[in-house]
Amino acid sequence: MKEADDKIVIFGEHDYRFDVPKSKITFVGRNVILGIDWDEFFKYKVDKNSPLPGGQSIEALGEVRE
Repeated sequence: MKEADDKIVIFGEHDYRFDVPKSKITFVGRNVILGIDWDEFFKYKVDKNSPLPGGQSIEALGEVRE
């Protein structure tokens, strides 16, 4: 999972990636609860290699910052 300004990026099995608006999410401790059903969740599926919200490259997630 990666947090952007207005979305949470959720990485799943089978190379799935979902960019879910924060307005659909409730945070509880270290967990997130989606306030949507399964069918609506899949509306937010995007190509796993698409740039992250905000334009950051997906490869940037693996880079080590000093």
